[in-house]
Amino acid sequence: MPIERVNVDGRMGSMATIPVFGDMYEILWDDGGSTIFRKKKEDQPTAPDQYPLITSLDLPAVIKQLKEGMGIPRYAVLMFVPKDSRDGEYVNLQYSVINGAVGLEWVLLGGRNKSDKKAITAFASRHGCEFIATKLNGVKFLRYEGPDLVSLGMAIVNEFYLFGREEKVKLLVAGFCWPSDAI
Repeated sequence: MPIERVNVDGRMGSMATIPVFGDMYEILWDDGGSTIFRKKKEDQPTAPDQYPLITSLDLPAVIKQLKEGMGIPRYAVLMFVPKDSRDGEYVNLQYSVINGAVGLEWVLLGGRNKSDKKAITAFASRHGCEFIATKLNGVKFLRYEGPDLVSLGMAIVNEFYLFGREEKVKLLVAGFCWPSDAI
């Protein structure tokens, strides 16, 4: 059973999936003092080809669920291949909760995310949003926390990458459920 040690908001903890009486449970957080468990859904996706599909129009509902979620860590990642891609590499647009605040993040891991950094920063600036360079757990990313973070994400998908509002992108979530019956 792989156990991943993570640092969330300055606290070290563990995340893993463990069997309990025939069912699989995820340890969402264990810091030695408190543990958060969730029963793992049998159909929970484990690879990009299994992730649920959403449109940019679903983004406000996704962010609402992200805000209301209880898991640590808590994030939603939109994954899609830009139409002008020559190598089929995904772009990742991430929302996460850090220190209780939801932010939009441009994570600088993938090649396309790295190469589009300057253009995305300028695009966000034209929309009145300024990214802050951040590093957490050894990963560099740009983060924006502000009133227009849902609109900015929709604009990046629809205007910058020219995806139609009804076109599907993949969604990876942690720390909350999607889709939710509450929506």
